[in-house]
Amino acid sequence: MIQHDSSYLDAQDADGTLEAVSRFPATACQVRYWRTQSDLPRSSMLNVSYRLAVRGSFDPQGLERSLRRLMQRHEILRTAFRLENGTLFQIVAEDPPMAFTAHDLRPLEPATRAAEGERIGREEARKPFDLSASSFMRAVWLRTAPAGGELLLTFHLLVLDGWSFAILVRELIGFLEAEAGGAAATLEPVDLHHGDYAMWKQALLASDAIAPSRDFWQKELVGYQRFEVTPDHVRSVTRARDSHIASRLLPAPTTEKLLARSRTDGVTLFTQACAALSLALSAREGGREVILGTQVSTRDQKELESIIGPLSNSVVLRIPAPGHLSQRQLLDLCAEKTSQAITHGQVPLDELANMAGVSHDPARPPLYAVNITLQQSFVGMGDEVAAPHVSAELLRSYEVGALYDLSFFMVARPEGWRISCDGDTGLYSVATLEQLLTAWEAALGGIAEGDGQAAKAPYLSRIPALEPSPATRAELEAKLDRVITYHPESPGTPVIFLNNTAVLYDLSERLHPQRPLIDVPMVPAGGPRTLPDRAFEDIATDTLRLVRAVRPAGPYILMGHCVLGSLCIEIAKQLQAQGETVELVVLNDSWVPGYREDMTWLDRLLRRLQVQAYYLPKDFARWRRKEISLLQYLGQYRISHALGLISAGLRLGLLRGDPTEYAVPENRWYTDYLLRQQSRYRPVTYPGDVQIFRSQEPRKGRLFAYDFGWGAVASGRLDVHEIPTMHDTMFRPEGAAVIGDAINRRLAGSLIRPTD
Repeated sequence: MIQHDSSYLDAQDADGTLEAVSRFPATACQVRYWRTQSDLPRSSMLNVSYRLAVRGSFDPQGLERSLRRLMQRHEILRTAFRLENGTLFQIVAEDPPMAFTAHDLRPLEPATRAAEGERIGREEARKPFDLSASSFMRAVWLRTAPAGGELLLTFHLLVLDGWSFAILVRELIGFLEAEAGGAAATLEPVDLHHGDYAMWKQALLASDAIAPSRDFWQKELVGYQRFEVTPDHVRSVTRARDSHIASRLLPAPTTEKLLARSRTDGVTLFTQACAALSLALSAREGGREVILGTQVSTRDQKELESIIGPLSNSVVLRIPAPGHLSQRQLLDLCAEKTSQAITHGQVPLDELANMAGVSHDPARPPLYAVNITLQQSFVGMGDEVAAPHVSAELLRSYEVGALYDLSFFMVARPEGWRISCDGDTGLYSVATLEQLLTAWEAALGGIAEGDGQAAKAPYLSRIPALEPSPATRAELEAKLDRVITYHPESPGTPVIFLNNTAVLYDLSERLHPQRPLIDVPMVPAGGPRTLPDRAFEDIATDTLRLVRAVRPAGPYILMGHCVLGSLCIEIAKQLQAQGETVELVVLNDSWVPGYREDMTWLDRLLRRLQVQAYYLPKDFARWRRKEISLLQYLGQYRISHALGLISAGLRLGLLRGDPTEYAVPENRWYTDYLLRQQSRYRPVTYPGDVQIFRSQEPRKGRLFAYDFGWGAVASGRLDVHEIPTMHDTMFRPEGAAVIGDAINRRLAGSLIRPTD
């Protein structure tokens, strides 16, 4: 546990007694929230308002005692903020007063009761916090039934995020259940508080640990221009306090199709939401680049998961001219942007604003104007937490004001996914907010239906000309329908990439403007299943038909990752036998078939032991640090699945967790299938040029050939480049820069326009 700051303050309370309090630095996001509230002291836009329908046998005094226990349990709920010599500090009090009010609405008529409850709720949500407050938590209890009512909980963003609220609700129900049952609540002690996190974060930002993330954002924010949706009204010198939320339930068929496509396309619902919103907003603003903001959790260590407080950061997603991309390109781009933002999410938003050259402006949100979030259930399945005597269900919250010009969010509700647009009514009319929500919904519908596939259509028309093959026509059509061509206008020979799981947007940008990149998916549609044993050469012949469909005539450049690289070599040999020119075959961490299988049994054993000696301690250390669970640790090894250790451990309660987290990734099954078929294949001499890129993951030494064993097969020019990434991240920006530049240099001057 991180120790508290040794400095303490003495505060005098009303009756003259002294209370000891702890003192911590404020985090960067707290400083930003403090500054925003200081600019707008009468604004409630930084409030976090929740409504809970609570049912059970307890009285208002029992509820107040339970809430006070929460305050005592979590320091951040009894924290004040003080500015000292320009530095903001968190001051933790021992026992500050708690703002709790109870209203008994039962004597009122039902209609009057509902109206009065709504009036109180709206007023409570819109009441701003004073920055001199000793606590930034308020509670109002509305008794509406003999054994139940509504609990209104209001916090300031200075002290809470959505993850924290889920913890609080579960603990509150635990305390109320103890009140109802007459027993003491049994909760694990709190080892870490938000102040501990604040000191850890301060040390992290002062170290070199996030230097790569700072470098990433410096590059990502070059040429940054603020994106705003043209307002209906002239912007005031200070931001408005009023807002309106346009909201509707996404039709069930649309939701079902989005979720189905997310599985087949390998993207998340959040990625689909970002892609749809960028399309809708870019179309409204003349097809320009769209800048979206979102929040990422900084709870990137197991120990941080139980801390109550604002452990999140805001990041930006730059989506260049989405209307000029095919739908699949846009989805891949949004997926990559989101992944990068999460990876580099520890850099504070104020630092990003400085990098982008955006100065503080009280009239505007910091750095970006449009925010997007997707929220699964806050407090449990169906947004309900239940105990034998008490239960709580999350209700729709009241509006607190617009923190951004526009906020778009999707929330999982028991009845389905609800989409909303929260807008500053000082800038936008209610009609405009409804129009924006309609445009977003329409774009989501387009993604659900698979619109925007025009770039793929020409390939489908070539299927009738394909020779018969064991692969079904339906499978060919399914694969060709998912082909993506990046920068088809570029003049050089396209790179045809046989793909399993990689996101290739960054690589395509490095190849552009020299040559296009054609992404050919290899995973059959329909999900994991048993495929028949086939000769590796026959699989290559079927894949060649796909290659011929996307590019009927040469020259060709083929590229593949892992086992798909050796498939490229076999396809290249078949193309040469058909009289075609293959300019280059690019292999990425691809071992020559038979390299391991043809070793002596002793060398195979030594090689396996060296690999295990490298990976096992690293994975074990990650498990000991609780970066991965025991299930994740065991689940990485096939022997755990083969012996049934995972399922048995879950069934017997020896292991805990969600078994779906430890399944083999969705597309890995096809890679494993190809590896089994390749084990019987031995390539003969390939008379062509080969470029090899190797990540930092493959071992080196006598049993680990630097060229992956291809020097004995390729008789043409063979080069090897090292990539400063790991195997599964070779095509992210850092690796894509090395790979793309090396390919362009090697093929300079060979600019032949692709065949139409």
